[in-house]
Amino acid sequence: MKLKRWVATVLALTMVILTIPAATIFPEGPESCAASFSDVPDITNEQAAQLVRDAFEKYKAQDIVLYAIQGPEGESIYGYDLKNEVGVVLLGDYMEDFYKDVDLDKSLVDWYDFKNSLFYESFLGEDGNIGFHYSLLSQDEASQLQNQYFFDFIERKIKTFPVAGEYSYDGAVLEYGPQGESHICYRIRVPESDPTRYDQEEYYLPSTIYIGVDDGELYRIDEDRFLNTAFEYTIKNYSTHFVYPKSLPVPDFVKKTAYPDSSVRVRKDGLYYSMVESKYEGNDDNVKINATVFEYDFKKKKPTIRIADEVEVVTPNGKKNEPIREIDYEAFVNAKSLKKVTFGKNIKYVGTSVFENCKNLKQVKINKGVRILDNNVFNRCKSLEKIVLPESLVDLGRNAFSDCVKLKTIRLGKQLDTIGKNAFKGCRSLETIYVSSKVWANYLRNEKGRKHVGIRANVKIVKV
Repeated sequence: MKLKRWVATVLALTMVILTIPAATIFPEGPESCAASFSDVPDITNEQAAQLVRDAFEKYKAQDIVLYAIQGPEGESIYGYDLKNEVGVVLLGDYMEDFYKDVDLDKSLVDWYDFKNSLFYESFLGEDGNIGFHYSLLSQDEASQLQNQYFFDFIERKIKTFPVAGEYSYDGAVLEYGPQGESHICYRIRVPESDPTRYDQEEYYLPSTIYIGVDDGELYRIDEDRFLNTAFEYTIKNYSTHFVYPKSLPVPDFVKKTAYPDSSVRVRKDGLYYSMVESKYEGNDDNVKINATVFEYDFKKKKPTIRIADEVEVVTPNGKKNEPIREIDYEAFVNAKSLKKVTFGKNIKYVGTSVFENCKNLKQVKINKGVRILDNNVFNRCKSLEKIVLPESLVDLGRNAFSDCVKLKTIRLGKQLDTIGKNAFKGCRSLETIYVSSKVWANYLRNEKGRKHVGIRANVKIVKV
């Protein structure tokens, strides 16, 4: 069968190196500085086979490599820097610029900093600018990614190349190289491989390899991907192109501008803290990234919680103490063991339903800087009897204290601008509410206003 003849005997190239003397075809290196195709000397098939072996050995000695894969599904670019332990992934149609002007600083590039176990993921913002956020890589994740995308890549390629010396020289062609330079390459046809590969569901067979005449470097591999299933048998063509940049560090601007995603978490004193994009930006403190109280530790079930003022997190520029400015939505929801909470001094935003249905929560001490208590924040906290809201508070959300059936007194700050609908609905024990003249005028001076926020007619309103 013609197809089977085309895919005769395959063995690992590493066996070739062990069994065939490594004498170089060109003791001084390949013919150097070929000025034109006419200057390229013809080579024998044995010389071609030796060139392939030497090219792979040179490739494996490279510290920095970028390679682009072209196939029916599209294009992708990968790279690694062994010295700095950096990996890079660039997905999209960039082949036109791959050799000439791939600006990694201005592309949707994902960076892997394996040395510091950080992954920088790129995104396109609403303003059209490229941004980055980072997450932490576990040791297992880092090792798996290194092997999958970078360090084992060429070894997998090598194993598809046969040992046989019947590589055939097929003339010289022009290939692009680093910095857009044109390189004259030997085009070498790969001999037939092992037909037993047809027993596999998926396999790759190389067809052509391109090696630089001047430098003996590997520049391109063409191969066929075979898919053998019960329903169909397909062949897809792929090309892998290689360039060798001088350096491939994670750009400084990526390190400086990247913000952590919610997977960057710290466990401390009965809470999980994480880093998030800010929900609140105050006029005095234009915060974009905050540390946040992410979640109550339901395993420890501590009844008394003191939210930290700051938490130490890993950043691209080392460890850093970040102020805790927010409590994330539903962070304590349904925490039945929780009885007392004291806010840290830096909290400014308390998210939706943070303490909802904390049935045994009796005491809450809120810091002076809080500006927003979002919807349902203390909804159904049925043991809460008294609370003082800070003067800094400007926004009290819908149903904020609804069904707090034991709440007797509450003091609202003078800066409060907004009280959401039914904020105090179902507070059947509420006796006294202390408010500023501003709040009284906006919400409580008539029956309609009191009904809107859920305050019963018999509640005593004291203007302070």
